[in-house]
Amino acid sequence: MSRRSYAHRPWSDELLVLFILSQLYQMDHRGEGPCTVHHITTLPGMPYQRDERVRRLVEMLESQGLVNKVGDHPYVHYSISDAGRRWWEEHRSVLWLFQGMR
Repeated sequence: MSRRSYAHRPWSDELLVLFILSQLYQMDHRGEGPCTVHHITTLPGMPYQRDERVRRLVEMLESQGLVNKVGDHPYVHYSISDAGRRWWEEHRSVLWLFQGMR
């Protein structure tokens, strides 16, 4: 299935949030730095989404303290926060159930 064909598939905000947290956690674990919203939308496995939707979800995660905002407009980058890392490590053992839904 091509990346563009994902555009017509309905992806819930909840599944996208889990994907975003997973990717930010993995990037942090590999020692990679913070990334932009556009970078998140182009990660392997990410269903095709508009930057605006991903930005809204990342900002929601930031408001909950799970993601850190680094920099300021127009060079805003995001990384997983300590609270987000702890949340992911605590819950990832049951989150594999959602992988089949992707």
